[in-house]
Amino acid sequence: MKDLTFKTGFKSGNVQIEIINGKEYLCIGDFQREKCIVLHPLDGKKQLTVDLSNLDLFQEKIMAFEILDLDTILVLPYYSTKIYCLNRTGDVWKIIDLKPYLPKDGKYELKRSATPFHYQNNTLIFSLEYVYTNENDIYSFRQKRNAAPILFKVEDIFADSLKVSYGLDNLYNNFSDANHVNIEGNNFVFFKDKIVFNSAYSDSLYIINPVNFKIQTKIKLHSKYSKINIRPVTNQQQSEEPSIVNSNFRTNGQIRSVKYYKKKDVYFVFASHKPQQKERNWSIIILDKNFNQIDEILMDSKKHAHYGLISEQGILISSYYETLWDSDTNYKNTYALFDFL
Repeated sequence: MKDLTFKTGFKSGNVQIEIINGKEYLCIGDFQREKCIVLHPLDGKKQLTVDLSNLDLFQEKIMAFEILDLDTILVLPYYSTKIYCLNRTGDVWKIIDLKPYLPKDGKYELKRSATPFHYQNNTLIFSLEYVYTNENDIYSFRQKRNAAPILFKVEDIFADSLKVSYGLDNLYNNFSDANHVNIEGNNFVFFKDKIVFNSAYSDSLYIINPVNFKIQTKIKLHSKYSKINIRPVTNQQQSEEPSIVNSNFRTNGQIRSVKYYKKKDVYFVFASHKPQQKERNWSIIILDKNFNQIDEILMDSKKHAHYGLISEQGILISSYYETLWDSDTNYKNTYALFDFL
């Protein structure tokens, strides 16, 4: 294990690893106060800062970013159908509005996934969110939302005429229905030949074909430490007790995220567990290249948060709790570099 500290000047959860000109960078974004993305090479102390303040002119609130190269930085705002293209100095050189290409059967917004939205080359894949419009009741809305397509692909974002596709309808009907409140993030991870989806409401991974958005197979997982799926609450339960959704997440085990470690050809599945004596442990379930479960490692929840990134050197896991009381904790981002196998 190796400790890594990135003195960014702020602490943020908007963190991802990007490979630019063959070199790995830890990219850390602050979209509200500092309004920038800081790029840290993993093998040195030099850094580049991309100014995002020009987006204030468009009155947009940033949700996510992807860095294709240093002069092609794509920004996705909240509640939007637009993509903003920036260069390294933060100048907006192109705005792409994808609204004309979205499904016509209702109002949709673009959302980030775990990846967040860069698939490969100039192809992007977004999560779609069906937005409440004129449904008569919450049941009708959730019924339409569950049935709606949830993935949207743009094959060449810079082409004059865009080729798009969307699909994966009825995904949540695999483990819930319109009577349930299935609020969570969009947990899609993009790989070259597959998309992997996980939900807090299921103990399985769903392997999806990235060409036709069809579910190819379902991989059921298990943990030594607790059940790893949440039973969704009903619309009536939420109406009677609005805080029950958050409570449900805090008090039950669940699959958090999926990572692929190319160097060892294995998948890491982060799972948090049902609290025991006020402590909430989490573990990493290790799967081989065929998704066979081969090991599970219990992590130190007093040191490390269940957030990690894969680099060519190993897996970076947040040391948030270990450094929480440091005097400079709000000005740095700390990780432990593990190589489990």
